[in-house]
Amino acid sequence: MHIGADALERGQRGCGANIRPPDRDMLRLHGESLLRIQERLMAGASILASEEQESGAGLPRLLESDVKFLEDRIDAMESALPALKRFILPGGHPAVSYCHLSRTTCRRAERHSIPFIKTSEQAGLLVKYLNRLSDYLFVLARKTGRDFKVEEIPWEPEL
Repeated sequence: MHIGADALERGQRGCGANIRPPDRDMLRLHGESLLRIQERLMAGASILASEEQESGAGLPRLLESDVKFLEDRIDAMESALPALKRFILPGGHPAVSYCHLSRTTCRRAERHSIPFIKTSEQAGLLVKYLNRLSDYLFVLARKTGRDFKVEEIPWEPEL
């Protein structure tokens, strides 16, 4: 299996962990968006798995509207959050941690997908989608922490 497609599948499972967490509030608040993201990640995995096929006929496609969907969700969540002035440490609640784990997996998939930009318009859109998805997952982690009343812990570097 292509390493980027494998990373996408791991990211998809991470989103799935957030859809069916022990805390039902996560499902109520973000389940619909996470289900859509899982479906789009499956489309992305099929794009990478078939990168050598020129036509891509019969395969699901990513659209600019998929990227816009993420951007709109990011904007909506950020409007309910205080401005971020410092780096924060991930964690504080299992759902928050799942978001951060999914985000790092998404970043890995993005890095492994970059070489295919030159060979496929869809791969280029996939990289863009993954970039925005990692931002979405970061903001979702912050929003989830706020919803669950988890205090953000600022990173205090030792210099």
